[in-house]
Amino acid sequence: MDLLQQKINLAMESLFTELNDDIDFNKSTKKQIKKFFMQSLDYHMASSEHEINVALNVSEIKNKFSGKGNAWIYVEKDSSIWNKLMTCLDIRSNLSLKDNTMFLDLKDLFETTGFAWLRFGGVNKKHTVFHVRFKGSKLEDHVKLDLSYEEALECKLLNSNPHKLGLESGNFILSQKEVKEKVDVPDSFDESNIGLNIISIKDL
Repeated sequence: MDLLQQKINLAMESLFTELNDDIDFNKSTKKQIKKFFMQSLDYHMASSEHEINVALNVSEIKNKFSGKGNAWIYVEKDSSIWNKLMTCLDIRSNLSLKDNTMFLDLKDLFETTGFAWLRFGGVNKKHTVFHVRFKGSKLEDHVKLDLSYEEALECKLLNSNPHKLGLESGNFILSQKEVKEKVDVPDSFDESNIGLNIISIKDL
């Protein structure tokens, strides 16, 4: 019997002694009360230990993915993360959505390259969230993929982003810059016919 168990027994005996004047405890009742108390204590201790482990994992994961160049992970082919990612892409590509072909293209790219990549999205009390950027790493469009704490801690970092490493073609759907329209002026254009409020052809 360990020291904690001895202290608990002494505390329970003291409690029974104080209450004995008002309540007649027999051996069976005392045993049941002790059992209930120990079960409650075990649950509380287990719950506290779980919360501590969660907090430690969350802190360690945040530290791992903090800093420049630490947002992307390398996903080894046939790993548990790879299998989850392929399942995610298959499900999305089978849906009747306008972007479903992009998931097929991304899967083909990963299989051709021999490995995949995911971007860290955050961590909570249940799991680690990663983003599958199906329109390219430079765009925010993504679907979420939940991984365990262990997977997040054991995975390798890409140490850069996919675009800089040349893993993507670079054909991103970026906003186009405004292009000024060029006005062709005929050779026989007579500037004397320009309105009074227009100084030169550039003002047209």
